[in-house]
Amino acid sequence: MDLTVADVMTRDVTTLGPELSLTQMDHILLSAKIGAAPVIEDGHLIGIASRSDVIRLLAGEQSRAERISGFYSSPFPIGLDALEHLARDSRVIADRMTKTRVRDIMTRDIEYLSPEDNVEAAARFMWGEGFHHVPVVSNGRLMGILSAMDLVRLIGERGLSKS
Repeated sequence: MDLTVADVMTRDVTTLGPELSLTQMDHILLSAKIGAAPVIEDGHLIGIASRSDVIRLLAGEQSRAERISGFYSSPFPIGLDALEHLARDSRVIADRMTKTRVRDIMTRDIEYLSPEDNVEAAARFMWGEGFHHVPVVSNGRLMGILSAMDLVRLIGERGLSKS
């Protein structure tokens, strides 16, 4: 018997609101031990946001982040001017994380799956598109999410052989 997405997906889905700060989003994702979550507004799926989206946003802050990590990993004493730069750069990144909203970084053009879709076809789709998480939608409502970890769990439970 062929498995469907509904047989494998996660049904108890952690969701995000569009007005959450990135700091709040990060806390929610870390607490749930997940990398992405659907964004829901007025009961409707309006996007998906991931920790990767935050990394892309902060790429502009990359030189600051590299300096910060360099200070912490340096075996040499850190001078006062370097500490001042470190403090300022840390504040800039923290400010960005608290002022930017999920709405600002989420993916809006969402690809989604149906609960009736064949799980093998869904896995090929995810692999082909480079997706780690895909919302599962039926009649316009979020029913679950299919993640790469759901597929790994399936292989772990059932193995790779076809039966």
